[in-house]
Amino acid sequence: MVTFLNDLRFALRGFAKTPAFAALTIGTIALGVGATTAIFSVVDGVLLRSLPYPGPDRIVRVFQIAEDRGQNNFSDANFADVRDQSRSFEALAQASTWIVPATIEGEAVRALTASVSRDFFRVMGLQPLDGRAFVEEEQQVGGVRAVIISHEYWRDHFGGARNLSDRSIILDGQPHRIVGAMPPGFAFPDGAQLWIPRELRPTLPSRTALNWRVYGRLRPGVTLSAASQEIDRIARDLKRIHGRDTWMSGAAAVELREQLVGAVRPRLLLMLGAAGLLLVIACANVLNLLLARASTRQRELAVRVALGATHGRLLRQSLTEALVLAVAGGALGVVLAIWGVNALIAMEPGNLPRTGDIGVSWPTILFAIGVSLAVAVVLGALAAQRVASSDVRESLASGQRSMSGGRATGRARRWRCTAHRLPRCADRTTARDSGGR
Repeated sequence: MVTFLNDLRFALRGFAKTPAFAALTIGTIALGVGATTAIFSVVDGVLLRSLPYPGPDRIVRVFQIAEDRGQNNFSDANFADVRDQSRSFEALAQASTWIVPATIEGEAVRALTASVSRDFFRVMGLQPLDGRAFVEEEQQVGGVRAVIISHEYWRDHFGGARNLSDRSIILDGQPHRIVGAMPPGFAFPDGAQLWIPRELRPTLPSRTALNWRVYGRLRPGVTLSAASQEIDRIARDLKRIHGRDTWMSGAAAVELREQLVGAVRPRLLLMLGAAGLLLVIACANVLNLLLARASTRQRELAVRVALGATHGRLLRQSLTEALVLAVAGGALGVVLAIWGVNALIAMEPGNLPRTGDIGVSWPTILFAIGVSLAVAVVLGALAAQRVASSDVRESLASGQRSMSGGRATGRARRWRCTAHRLPRCADRTTARDSGGR
């Protein structure tokens, strides 16, 4: 530890003498680490982090499949038959979203509203944090109009008031009593702000009116493959019964996270690879700066070796200097990553899922720390190897020749002034000699 602290003080003194080199090196590392950390934050939030619901691996999206139309939403009639005949799911629910004009305490706003069937919150494994879920009298055609609001909507429009029982929202000209508020961060599907019962509207008998997305929660012990096989068999049976009255010729279940992020995975991984390449380029530039600086210190390092410093000692010093630069660059890189993540979300056109889960969290900070330490080790080792491979005697000899050449040049200058009797030159020479003595 004492040796490390001495190396650390020596490194800081050296960088204080060359502030331009230190600033350029730290800035280069910060750009590489910041860009890589920002992209990793997006990848972590979208691809790596599990969905913020209980048992997220058991939540699935269910599709009906048509031979010439691919995967589709469900009609009311097909959904009812699959729900009633399936034994692989704890619950199945419909959902659909649209923008609804709303009025809150006299203020006209627009709200992204989800119409959800009775088992929707059971599928998601969540209940309102404040208030309650829908009850039977609210889940029937012409029933009492009720609405559940998101936590963010509750905070922004109602100030987080604990008592919502006497509050209401006018949706499509109809007053809806607020009965509950969801936990923070829940905005599914599509970033929904409000949820109303699907059962307020009558079902359509048509089997080709594909209006509803269907979500399900698998029973414990039931695999995704087994559930897909079961609903596919049910769908084929329905096709044989109803023929042309239904477009459904099969069905499939897909894990919800995969359904949300599958389309963007290749692009995000490509962006992460590009950011990694940028980091490699930044490290190469920093290595060149370190080697250039080492070349100016060649005689100093050679003298240290001649006085007994081992290559291991020089390696520790080089690693310490690289560590100081990498830690400073990594810290600045985290700041740049925070700004970069906010910029990426602001520029995102709306095609990226799970944007609410994106941010510079502890996993991304640990990622930045790991990248910075890796950069320090690689750069320090390569720079030390370059120093260790140099010829100590040649470095000392070149330094001695430089000093001898300087003294010889001075003697020649004084002889030329004396021989040609140049008074001004002789005065300058005499002054230098007097100052030197």
